[in-house]
Amino acid sequence: MGVYAKNVASFIEASLAVLPVLTIEKRPAVHGWQNATLAKSLAWAKQEKLGAADGLGVLLGEKSRIVEIDVDAVGSAWVGAAMMRFGETPVAIRTASGKAKLWYRYTSERRRIRPFANIPIDVLGKGFTIAPPSVRQDLRTNYEFLSGGLNETADLPCLKPGSLDSLQSPETTIPGLRNTRLWRWSMMEARSCDDVEALIDAAKTYNQAYP
Repeated sequence: MGVYAKNVASFIEASLAVLPVLTIEKRPAVHGWQNATLAKSLAWAKQEKLGAADGLGVLLGEKSRIVEIDVDAVGSAWVGAAMMRFGETPVAIRTASGKAKLWYRYTSERRRIRPFANIPIDVLGKGFTIAPPSVRQDLRTNYEFLSGGLNETADLPCLKPGSLDSLQSPETTIPGLRNTRLWRWSMMEARSCDDVEALIDAAKTYNQAYP
């Protein structure tokens, strides 16, 4: 049994639909993953190839009621700074590369990549996230809960009021930085797209918001 098959029951018990993930590529191992359900999660685990997957992905947003603050930098200082801005949460995760993720209660937050100037943080209210105990074979390490766990996901706190103020938007992008911002946004949005055509369509829509 792979990591996915061994752990899928724990997510189902927490009422979280989970999908098999290829952790090195950071992409789903199945098509139609956006429509994951508890029943589909279990069915995927029973398939030999999918059950052998080394990663588990949790849908973010409306289905799981989870919004993730992705701290894309190594170090406890960044985690502390994120909690100061967004509020305390019982669920903190260390990624396989040593970075961090914080889980909060979803309240219609959008997916925002690098919304704050010079701060390595993404606000993820859509798509999926790789969850513990997923394994990165190339790094010989795994994702793990720094605090809390699946039992705490049913009672997560909301983001601190006002913590999303001063978000960067396409309309406020400094002239000359559009291509860089669009490229970074597209790289992250790719996790939510089934194929390159879907990604191009999403990028065109986002690009229309620029002056």
